[in-house]
Formats: sequence, C-alpha cells, structure tokens
Amino acid sequence: MKKHAVNSQAAHGARNSLNPITLALGVIAALVMAYIAAKYWDSPIAYDSALARYAALLAVFAVAGLAVINWQDPNDSIRWEIQPLTVEYASTLLGRAVVLLLVGLVLEAAITYVGQLELVNSAVADEDLAAYYIFAGVAEEFLFRGVACNLLARYAHHHVAVPASAALFMVAHVQVYGADPALLAVQFVLGVLWGYAYLYWRDITPNVLAHTLKNLMAVGSLLVL
Repeated sequence: MKKHAVNSQAAHGARNSLNPITLALGVIAALVMAYIAAKYWDSPIAYDSALARYAALLAVFAVAGLAVINWQDPNDSIRWEIQPLTVEYASTLLGRAVVLLLVGLVLEAAITYVGQLELVNSAVADEDLAAYYIFAGVAEEFLFRGVACNLLARYAHHHVAVPASAALFMVAHVQVYGADPALLAVQFVLGVLWGYAYLYWRDITPNVLAHTLKNLMAVGSLLVL
C-alpha cells in the first residue's frame, strides 16, 4: 500500500515541477520582467526605477527557477525532463490551484479590512503595469518557492526554510505596500502557506497558477476602477 502511494504520487508529478505550463509561463515571465526592467530602468520616478530593478531580479530568477526546480533532494542531481500534461495530472493541478487561490482571496479580503494601499506616483503604462503584476506572480513563485524555499529545504528543516523564504517574500513587497505591518503580515502568511504547499506537493505549478490568477483578478479590478 505504501509503495503504491509513492508510485501514484510520482505519477502525478509530485517530484517534477517542469511541465508545459510551468515551462511556458516561466519563459514568458522572464521575458516580460526583462522588458519592464529595460524600459523603466532609468526612470526618474523612484517607484518606477525600483519596479524595474525588482523586475530584473525576477527575470533572472525565473530562469534560475526553471533550472533548479527539480533539484529537491540533496542526493539527486538536477533533472531536466518535462512532466507530460495528462488529463488526470492537469485536473489535479487545477484542483490544487483553486485551493491556493481561495486561500489567497481570503487573505486579500483581510488586506482590505486591516489596511489600505497607498497610491504611488508612477509613469508606467497601464498595459506594462498589468503585464508586470500578472507575470510577476509567476517569477515570484520561481524565486521564493522554487529557488529560495527549495534550496533552503535542502540544507535546513522545512519549518525553517518555509518561514525564511516567506520573510524574503514579505520584504520584497515593501516597494508595493510600504511599511504597513498588517499588509506585510498578510504577505508573510501567504508565503508560509504557499511554501508549505510547494514542499508538500513538490510541484510549483499550483502555486504559479494560483498566484497568476490572483494577480490577474486584482489587475482586472483595478482596470475596472
């Protein structure tokens, strides 16, 4: 029974995060972040130049995440194979992504209750800002879960790796939320939940889908307003 469970888990891609979805989204995210970084790097507006530098960091780590995402066991070498996207596997990924998305939406509701975002001075075009926020979620999952949490968990206990990577995730959002402790705490909790989900499922795809959809919904609501 135990052997069957392990084999079944492997069949669902539990130890292989590379599949056509993560590969395509990772490449697109890296290109979008590189474009934003190049276009606004020399902006005289502090927020825009900070956004450009963070986008450059995300572009680098989106590529790095694709490279090391399957390097999860200290006794293993990096594996480059791509997990086939079967109907069963896709259904599993979608179900997990919906769970993470719902948790994210609950936390977003908490944001509107305990804090309020401050408007910032920015000259970034609406379409560029929309593309940035949508695909930043993809790159952030590769950076904070696929690279930071993944590598920390190789050499430290997962109860150390997850909060540490979540703290990095929280600090990265200071440029968006400022120093509001309530809003940053929500990002930390979200980072913890998504970190544990990644280490439990050993698949970054649900995180990528949930983060992307959550950001897409947020961008949609902003454009409507």
